[in-house]
Amino acid sequence: MVKKNSIFDFSDFYDEGFEKTEDLSKAIYVFQDGSLWSGYSEGGDGNVRDVDHGSIEAFFKDNTIDRYHPDFHSLKLEEVIQIVPETRTVLTLDKNEYSNKQLEVLQQLKEEEYVIEQLESTLEKESEQSLESNEEKNKPKTRADYQKEITERTQAAKELVLNQSKSADGLTEYGAFAARFAGKGSANVKLIYEQNAQAQQVITKKELETNNLSLASEQEQPLRIFEAKKIETFLTETNRYVPIYKATDEQKKLIDNGTLKKSEKTYYNLIDAYDIQQLDKESQEKIRQEGTKASVELEPVIHAYVEKQYATMKNGTFQKAFTEYIVRQHYGLDQTEELNVKFENWATRDSPDEYRLKTMDSSQKNASVIIQSLNKEMEGEKEVKQTIKKDRVTKQEIAAAEKVSILDIAQQNGIDLEQSSANEFRFVHDHSVVINTRKNIYNDFATSGRGGNTIHFVQKELNVKNFVQAVKYINSGEFIELGDFTDKPVPYEYNPNKETQDFTDSKNYLVNERKINPELVDHLHKEGLLRQTQYQSEAMKEKGYAPHNNLVMAWKYENQIVGATEQGVQKNENYKRGAFKGIQEYSQINRGFNFKFGEPKHLYCFESGIDAMSFASLQIENGGKEAVKDSWYVSMEGLKANALGEHIRLAYDELNKNKAPEEPALIPTIELCIDKDEAADEFYENLPFNKDTIVRNSPELPEGKEKWDWNDELKEASLSTLEKPIETDSLEVNPEMFLRYPNEKDLMSAISIDKYGEFRDYRTNEKIFSHVPEKLAKEFEALGMEHAELQFWISTSEEMVGREEKFDRLSEVRGRLYDAAVPAIKEAYGQVSDKQTNPERTNGQNLQRQYAQQMAIER
Repeated sequence: MVKKNSIFDFSDFYDEGFEKTEDLSKAIYVFQDGSLWSGYSEGGDGNVRDVDHGSIEAFFKDNTIDRYHPDFHSLKLEEVIQIVPETRTVLTLDKNEYSNKQLEVLQQLKEEEYVIEQLESTLEKESEQSLESNEEKNKPKTRADYQKEITERTQAAKELVLNQSKSADGLTEYGAFAARFAGKGSANVKLIYEQNAQAQQVITKKELETNNLSLASEQEQPLRIFEAKKIETFLTETNRYVPIYKATDEQKKLIDNGTLKKSEKTYYNLIDAYDIQQLDKESQEKIRQEGTKASVELEPVIHAYVEKQYATMKNGTFQKAFTEYIVRQHYGLDQTEELNVKFENWATRDSPDEYRLKTMDSSQKNASVIIQSLNKEMEGEKEVKQTIKKDRVTKQEIAAAEKVSILDIAQQNGIDLEQSSANEFRFVHDHSVVINTRKNIYNDFATSGRGGNTIHFVQKELNVKNFVQAVKYINSGEFIELGDFTDKPVPYEYNPNKETQDFTDSKNYLVNERKINPELVDHLHKEGLLRQTQYQSEAMKEKGYAPHNNLVMAWKYENQIVGATEQGVQKNENYKRGAFKGIQEYSQINRGFNFKFGEPKHLYCFESGIDAMSFASLQIENGGKEAVKDSWYVSMEGLKANALGEHIRLAYDELNKNKAPEEPALIPTIELCIDKDEAADEFYENLPFNKDTIVRNSPELPEGKEKWDWNDELKEASLSTLEKPIETDSLEVNPEMFLRYPNEKDLMSAISIDKYGEFRDYRTNEKIFSHVPEKLAKEFEALGMEHAELQFWISTSEEMVGREEKFDRLSEVRGRLYDAAVPAIKEAYGQVSDKQTNPERTNGQNLQRQYAQQMAIER
């Protein structure tokens, strides 16, 4: 015990950072200058003052602790307040090395009958336990740390709920839990359930401090839940959304002048929260929300609301039952045997995991909508009637619902989508349905009457037919809210600033990868329909990355560009299809890439520009240039009935512009050259036109394939030609080669191939062949360009990884070229082999041959 005449006063001692002992005076800090952290602490003015820790806590919660004294530094560790002079260091007894002042204090403590060993033991034990954890706790978290925590917690929560979904008891337990958190959002309900299945009511840490609430003890561990945070972002040159505060000076200028578009995005962070049971009694009484106890008369009303919510859903027996159960539990009504049977049937069904989770999430959202409506009915202690009153929504609620992202709603409801351009997403099961994220609308280009804004989407695609219920459903969910949208059309302006004079990469892509006819490519490039753009950011330059090249397919009508499609010509793993592909912003609707030879007497409509060029290439290959005469090749840029109708009108108008109205000229041929797949089948089936005048022309679907388009057909035809021998008649070797190389073997070792397919002497760059037939020259050119693109050096086995397919193709192309050249070279050398050679010339040739071989080895 401390003597009454002690010079140390621990009456105000406040410390839960160490283990509690019977005598708290044995758990203290001794500073290097000998001062103690306890009831007394030395101030900056040298005076000793009593520290009232209760007041310090109050100051801290008011966020005004700095008023206490400028020379004091506050630390808050696990809700424990410590006031420490900034110039002092807390004593740790790890090495038992004390200053003279400390030894004096410890000696004084000993004289006053303190047990020094117990003091040391207490400090050492706590030091070892807390040092490592405090270091880890105080270490700043990186973005990757937060992402890892979100992923791990979300996955753990999903797995737990998924496990509960596989038994009737599990569904009953989770449904009752969800009923306590109606309106919280399914993602947060799962998180809370995984961390504390007994939670009753959750309060965020911010709400705790704002409302002056207190925890039951300082050791209460927080829950982690999602909080939505809206951030201003901009769309980068590489089509990524990045927070504006991360923009470079160059990007800020582009944002200010409107080149880079701004967008408000909603991100979700994990924040601390506490269950009401973790608060002290006084705080619990302040905020406790009593559960709504419903009378038996409410049962039919709940049932009626649920029936109304699911009136248009054909298959939703469990979904309806789970929704009704959550609502009943929210109002304190018991489970019914009928609902339990439905739970049992669904729990034992063999269903995909994602389907189970999405079905339960959807039920929770619908339950929240119904609870919100019922609560409104019961406001002001009004008696709940068994007849349902007509719901209403305000203009503000409708406007808020229209701003919610259609894309977010579709993704949260499990609709499979694929990105088709920078601003468009298509339904995987129905390519004609497109969501436009820039305008926040959706359209079905195959069916009239299907499409509209966010509310229409929920009504038509999610079967929430009632307008009011659709608005409430949208506003009740944790969906991303977007900015204002306008239907006012923005005129398209083609920007040539990023164009390059060099068209090589795009031509290589079209001719070698897509197998488009080279002459057709040259013609369309000359007409300004095919162009190439290049982009290289400052970051790419700094890192030494090559610029990105895109093929631009311009939409030209009456010599005016009204839109464009861009296609990446280099592989890029950031895109699902391996390269960027998209329609330029503000491109005119119902138009697309097109090219014409003569009058539009034969109208061919395709899903893409590549398909249009592929089809024309096949016609030229099979019938020559005559086959494309008086033909118009049009891309609908997808499956768009309106675009098809627009081009039928344009073709008709052009054919009749100089004709009398009473003698109209009809379009002789209209062919719909769409893919061979389910989406195209459905599109054709639902065409709002007379099909007697439109012929569907789709390629035959090969066995084992689910989809086949005209470019697949062209590439297949190109591959089959590789098996045919190249005609090498009239292929003549340059006479100079005979003088330089005595036999064909030496000549073959000196051959190099340029990007145009020319065979050259690698030392002198002279052509190996003095004459190449026109048809063979074109094939050499196509193969040579592909050969040049495929070339790469390999110095280690590791560099071969991932390049096997490319390496095989390189060998195939190289072999194809040599197969054409070798017979002609052998034949040429055979014709001169019987002639007498000059010994002096032969010696010179031998020296040249040795030099050539040495160079080949070094190369």
